[in-house]
Amino acid sequence: MKFVSKVLLFLAGFSAFAEIKILSVLPLTGPAASWGIMLNKAIQPAVNELNFQLKTIPEQITLKVEDTQCVPNVAVIVLKRAVAAFRPDIIIGGVCSGDVLAQAPIAKNEKIPFIVSCASSQEIRYAGDYIFRIVTSDVATASFAAKYESGKGYRKIHLITETTPYAIGLKNAFIKNLAPYVQITKDDFVTGERNFNSIAIKAKQSSADAVIINTQTPATNGVIAHTLKKHGVNNRIDKYVFYSKANKDLIKLAKGAHIGLFNIQPLSDFNDPQARRFWIKYRENFGEEPELPYYQLSAYDSVFYGS
Repeated sequence: MKFVSKVLLFLAGFSAFAEIKILSVLPLTGPAASWGIMLNKAIQPAVNELNFQLKTIPEQITLKVEDTQCVPNVAVIVLKRAVAAFRPDIIIGGVCSGDVLAQAPIAKNEKIPFIVSCASSQEIRYAGDYIFRIVTSDVATASFAAKYESGKGYRKIHLITETTPYAIGLKNAFIKNLAPYVQITKDDFVTGERNFNSIAIKAKQSSADAVIINTQTPATNGVIAHTLKKHGVNNRIDKYVFYSKANKDLIKLAKGAHIGLFNIQPLSDFNDPQARRFWIKYRENFGEEPELPYYQLSAYDSVFYGS
């Protein structure tokens, strides 16, 4: 990942006052806000670092951040407005797959490359020539989870899924990989659902050996984990989430039910020099470890790719 030298060569053809405009589209409010905020904490330092290494005026690379709220129709409005007013050279971000899929036609029509550093629906692969995803897809994540869980000796798994492109992609890939070996029961719910009592009751009645909570946001994971515990889906039943179980929203809303959750997320190779530098700088800047290191590192890298 030796990006800086490539960027220097790229900028060599620009005048001293050339400006590269980067537009970052992230959910900074709403249920997925914790994801957007975490990725933004990786993106801004990358811009600062790159400008410093280029030894140019701060405006050499200009970053604009827009809030998509993880609502596709809002994401479309936000991107159209930002493209018209800011005229970015590159778009980065993309936390929610539904947002990215809705925004893809705009990137294509405007001929602006969109580097996706988090959203992982398999459908993004077919979203057009201007969409570049730099993270693993749902298929890979779900395949790994299925392989791991098939080795645990489970006879039955209960899968709770939110009906979003991201979660449905995980669900389909998970079932495809695991159904031949394990009995799977399923329960889906629509975004915006607030009462998970019936879902928890069905999970308990399923007599499953493991429950997988597969939702769009850590906050929803936390509410479901709490509701499962309230209805007696106890620690003798393994429970998994496709997010960091240490997420602050999840911990707050789980009310203690996050203890014992198993975590499913891709890992990063922090033996890589640039990845290691990101980790060290992150701790220096924020006094904590990256909560979602794989995705935050991808967001950090997207600035170098895009510039």
